[in-house]
Amino acid sequence: MTSLKDITHSLILTAGLLVLPLSGCDTNTVSHHYCHIPPEGWRRNDTVYLHTDTLQQDGTYQLSIGLRCNDKYPYKSIWVVIENYFSPPLLAWHDTVECQLVDSLNRMQRGIRVYQYDIPASRRQLHKGQAGQIRIWHYMRQENLPGIMDVGIRIQRTQ
Repeated sequence: MTSLKDITHSLILTAGLLVLPLSGCDTNTVSHHYCHIPPEGWRRNDTVYLHTDTLQQDGTYQLSIGLRCNDKYPYKSIWVVIENYFSPPLLAWHDTVECQLVDSLNRMQRGIRVYQYDIPASRRQLHKGQAGQIRIWHYMRQENLPGIMDVGIRIQRTQ
């Protein structure tokens, strides 16, 4: 005989399985990739290379930097340079972005042992058929930055 508890668990599981495919869809995100940084740290000459798929439509796109770090990172922010190349036709630009990693109370944000950040970098008009190559490196005085675990990019169509 099936108990009320078993029926309730089955209903909750079924409802969750029906909602799960709908909650994971973000049709505006066209690219979201990360590259792992070695545990020794992110060296200034260790450029992160990311590639995007061919865009399916014209539009305005928001590019954001993704960072994952831990408590070993010694600073309150990090400066990164992003070089963007989209073609055809060739559209190239670069941004230098300061990524704030602590709040006004000197606390790391969004995490417990690994902190994740999504920092807006630039917004550009891109065209159907373009594919991108993106290079990212840090622009800090210290040659090797400990605590940076992953660096990535997110590209979202805004209109």
